Amino acid sequence: MKIPVAPKPLHELLLQEADNFSKILDASVGPTPTGKYLHWDNLRHRSAPEGLTGEQWWLGVKFARHGQQRVLPLNDRYGKPFTFNMPPLVTEHLHEIDSRGSGRIAMPSEVSNPETKQRFLVHSLIEEAITSSQLQECRYLVKDFGTSQSPKSTRQRDSRYCPDRPALITTPSRTLQQSCSCA
Repeated sequence: MKIPVAPKPLHELLLQEADNFSKILDASVGPTPTGKYLHWDNLRHRSAPEGLTGEQWWLGVKFARHGQQRVLPLNDRYGKPFTFNMPPLVTEHLHEIDSRGSGRIAMPSEVSNPETKQRFLVHSLIEEAITSSQLQECRYLVKDFGTSQSPKSTRQRDSRYCPDRPALITTPSRTLQQSCSCA
């Protein structure tokens, strides 16, 4: 992975562009140019707005972001506080996540239909029991995986229950091939 190119320090840019402050501010540069929250390494490859250089554009973006900056009660090793921004783009995405991620009260048609309701409940109970059993077996395997102790039960000693290979589950009516989902 390539390390992104760092911009010039802000104090250097301010000294360099001191004569062009009015031109930069008149350009009305926002915190999210081109609709995306861009780092200097990405912004420098794009064409700057009319009348601005790449560094002037970056300085305008930094000004706009500085106005939305929030300070955290954490400092870096030089004593400078950590900050973050919440531009409108991020707020819109968070709202969409909240809207779509909230719980919905919905019921499959099998549950509401009296003819299939019993079959749906039985199927759900069987599925829940199988999943619970698999999770319990996975807990045992994960618990013993990090220890140097030998397995204590015959089930643990049986090589068929290795998490790297499929486990053979035998029932009176049929034999199923299944793999452990915890590995």
